[in-house]
Amino acid sequence: MLRPLLLTALLFSPIALAVEAPHQPVDDALTSKERVALKMALDDAHKAIATHAKVLFDYPKAKAFEKALEAEKAQAAALSTLLEAHGEEVPANRWAGRIRAPGSLLEACTTALQDELALQGHYQDLVDSGLRASLQAATAELPAASRDVRVQAFEACVEKQSKKAAKGK
Repeated sequence: MLRPLLLTALLFSPIALAVEAPHQPVDDALTSKERVALKMALDDAHKAIATHAKVLFDYPKAKAFEKALEAEKAQAAALSTLLEAHGEEVPANRWAGRIRAPGSLLEACTTALQDELALQGHYQDLVDSGLRASLQAATAELPAASRDVRVQAFEACVEKQSKKAAKGK
């Protein structure tokens, strides 16, 4: 019997991802389209985790990245739970250890902003892709959370670091 499980993704503020989590795998397998969509979203989260971890290693006080890292970890966990619930193998993070160091915190913020903006279309495609209701509930908040929270945080980071660079600090 399925029971609702509430997974929380912290995207600078709590956002709940509702997922039907079984005590054992769900009988109905994912369609090819659903499998690809969820694994692509998980790969995006894995890349962001590796990127934010590298930035934090180089710039430990970059708070926007600290919060984003925790949010991406929660998102990856939620997507992994969905895949496992449907009997799918969860791929390892292929990005771990493969991210190059940014030349500056300004470069890191700029790249993070560009990446987040590029993900907007992917997130919306995922929401609009006709996933079953239980999967839609788990992905519905991704576009708004990215646009309204992470994009704003990275824009603020770019602005702050640009001002510091202009002052020569």
